[in-house]
Amino acid sequence: PITSPSQDMVLGINFLTYVRSSWWWNSDSGSDIQICELYDAIGERTGYFGYRGYDSDWEDGDYWVMAGYPYDRSLFAMSHETGIAVRDDDDGDDIEVDGSDYDTTQIESDADEASGASGSPLWGYWSDGPYAIGVHHGVERDGTISGTEILSCASGGDGFSAAAAWGRRMWG
Repeated sequence: PITSPSQDMVLGINFLTYVRSSWWWNSDSGSDIQICELYDAIGERTGYFGYRGYDSDWEDGDYWVMAGYPYDRSLFAMSHETGIAVRDDDDGDDIEVDGSDYDTTQIESDADEASGASGSPLWGYWSDGPYAIGVHHGVERDGTISGTEILSCASGGDGFSAAAAWGRRMWG
């Protein structure tokens, strides 16, 4: 998926909207997903992320990006982190989306993790634009032979893609 963005668009600090309605799943760290309908269709001006299910062939590639508001970076401005590597992925709980069951994936990475980063997309650039592979929600602690490894965790997989597609069909 590794390409560079062709251009960046900055809309300023006064460009905002509010959530009109939402739907969420949250039975484990692979299925902590929320989709939101916004009052204003800001994607018509700014564009939309695409979405993809996670592929384990991408493991250890440091080409992922995350942007959010972790308090350890700034209380007033968005943080933008590049060069993130996914270190591991684990099976998450199945979720039901629009009457069908979909598997989710716990995507564990080196992304900066602090309060305020929850809900941030984890994404990469493909030739036709940015695609989110998951949404950040916290940390995952894995036991290893040398102790406990703490990694950032995003909820992704087929369930993430199905939820995003469903939201666009309902509210698009």
